[in-house]
Amino acid sequence: DGLFVNQDIQKGLNYLVQSSDNGHLNGNFSLGCIYHEGKLVEQDINKAIKLYKESSSLYHQYSKNNLGVIYKNGFGEIIEQNFSNAEIYFTEAIKEKNDSLSMYNLANLYIYHLDNEANINKSIELLIKSFEQKFKPSMILLCIILFKKHGTKYVNMKNELSKITDEKLNLFPNIYQSIKFLGLENQDEFNKYYQYLKKHDFLYDYNFGPISSTTISNRNKNNNK
Repeated sequence: DGLFVNQDIQKGLNYLVQSSDNGHLNGNFSLGCIYHEGKLVEQDINKAIKLYKESSSLYHQYSKNNLGVIYKNGFGEIIEQNFSNAEIYFTEAIKEKNDSLSMYNLANLYIYHLDNEANINKSIELLIKSFEQKFKPSMILLCIILFKKHGTKYVNMKNELSKITDEKLNLFPNIYQSIKFLGLENQDEFNKYYQYLKKHDFLYDYNFGPISSTTISNRNKNNNK
């Protein structure tokens, strides 16, 4: 990254390759991210998937999350969308490590692609748990889905939340204020946010921080041009 020394991408990659070859999971994952992002090297999604799967097989939740995003969205003409695979990888990351990004991403999958009453209820629980881990985008998507389900019947919304959440959390005031702040009672504003969030799920980058998958998607489109 060139933070404390002169940037030397090739040297950094060489060390990551050695780390990956010696079975270090985080080295494996970081190298997969670099090939996935295509920012420091030529993008190669097949190499990224191979590296992610090697780490995923050893219970690495970051790799599982990123694989889930790849299969949820597909990748150009190389990887077709596969919602079943996406659901499996997100579910495994949640089961093994309670991963907050995977909770958000699985809720997003349920809301926009596997929409039925049972999955919508699951998505609400997932977003609450993700927000409890301080993943802020979960609050916005939670507001969207609760407002879609209940509209301005805030009493029903409050009653549903009281059955799911710990009373100490007292989540309803936060959600009510967010709905008002976002202007979701205006149909145009609701539609704008609803469509915007449909395109946004989250990956881990090679520094293990969250990034929007649209960052990589847009880079892929530009490379194809």
